[in-house]
Amino acid sequence: MKVLVIPDVHGSHEWEIAKTKITEVDKVVFLGDFFDSWTNKWPDQGENFLNICNFKRDNPDKVKLLIGNHDWSYISGTTNGHNCSGHQYEHASEIKSALLSNLDIIDLAFECDGWVFSHAGFSATAIRKMKAVLKRIYSKYPSLDGKEFSSIEEKIKYVEDNTVEWDSREYSIDFLNKAWHERSHIHGDPAFSNDFDEILDWNGVFSGSGDEKTQFCLWIRPHSLLEDAFYDKQIVGHTEYCFWMDPIALQKDNKKVMLTDSLDHHTHIIDTNEEFNGISELDLKKKIKKLNKALCDLKAFFGVADRSGTPMDKKAMVLERFPQNGEFLWNNFFKKEAIMKN
Repeated sequence: MKVLVIPDVHGSHEWEIAKTKITEVDKVVFLGDFFDSWTNKWPDQGENFLNICNFKRDNPDKVKLLIGNHDWSYISGTTNGHNCSGHQYEHASEIKSALLSNLDIIDLAFECDGWVFSHAGFSATAIRKMKAVLKRIYSKYPSLDGKEFSSIEEKIKYVEDNTVEWDSREYSIDFLNKAWHERSHIHGDPAFSNDFDEILDWNGVFSGSGDEKTQFCLWIRPHSLLEDAFYDKQIVGHTEYCFWMDPIALQKDNKKVMLTDSLDHHTHIIDTNEEFNGISELDLKKKIKKLNKALCDLKAFFGVADRSGTPMDKKAMVLERFPQNGEFLWNNFFKKEAIMKN
């Protein structure tokens, strides 16, 4: 299956390529973080999100929208949920309203051909915690159909007549999405939302960035995810590790985590039936370090040229030096400086 993966949006318009590519792919998957841009300000962020939602509604079977931690921070039912950099307090009520109005088309995760898509990924530790929460919830509410009762006696009788045993083997991505969509419809009882929301919140002790196995699919970072991955093959955004035009597939033993987010949030078409050669986290760090050195050397050369007044086509030099990803590197590491100096 060919999937157009749109990593963290953060107010950007990179996703609009999906309008022209949608006939070329089987699915379009947005990995969330629709809000909190450092460059694209309000009201364009809000309008951009509504355009994405309309795109989904126009293509309901082909487009999947997943929530990210920056989106969740506006709708979490707990005070600890509002814990993201760039949180727009001045527009929080507008963002919350836009998200709540469209939660019916936003999921936590998506699975196809053995690949699990989510904003940040699923660790085994976090899944165990979620199963414990779901056990409490589904033991208390055996039938989650949003039924309303005229009296407490009617509710008690209904629950007693519809009691079911929780079986953790029922857990799946579909089951998780079902619970996600029912979190706000449990007969007016906030206990469901509180337990569920706390799992989705930032949930760590040692790492402020979320690099802990306890983090659920909105927060965990690639290092902890790879150390404790629940699924064998996962595709995530959340962490801007993609410095090349192709996504990066990290691998440890038989677990693979494909990283898709970059500084400019460019999109990728991924064939889920293709075998990807993963690299170790150590090899990725070496690769990034080598790239950083090359960028620093080129910037230093440009600085010497500027001081001497030597004219040159800097972009052409970047494209020549980095034939595979020169355009991306120019836009993200050189273009802004060149504009400021001119």
